[in-house]
Amino acid sequence: MITKTEYEAELESLSPLKMDKWLDEAQPKSEAGYKKQAELKVYLNEKKEICIPANSIKASMRLASSEIGKKMEAKKNRQTVSSAVFFEKDMYPIGKKKPDMIVEDVVTILGLGAK
Repeated sequence: MITKTEYEAELESLSPLKMDKWLDEAQPKSEAGYKKQAELKVYLNEKKEICIPANSIKASMRLASSEIGKKMEAKKNRQTVSSAVFFEKDMYPIGKKKPDMIVEDVVTILGLGAK
């Protein structure tokens, strides 16, 4: 017999939320271009509200569960979250229409350029 248990939760962040949705287009060359690209990388629902994808929440839960217990117990926790946690919606709004801030990431490849 399969039983379904529903939980309601409120997410709280300890650090700013970084969104980096994949965009299949050329990289910008100007500051204005980077800003526009950053705004396009935000996940939005049909009401144009900023959202967190359910699969990102589940991935965070899976990672956090693997920090609990020793090696085998952590693996069981990860597997439990993977197989037993489901979401009703694909996207969960965070109550904002515009990002708080946009920051530019500096990425360097090990062995090339300044380290």
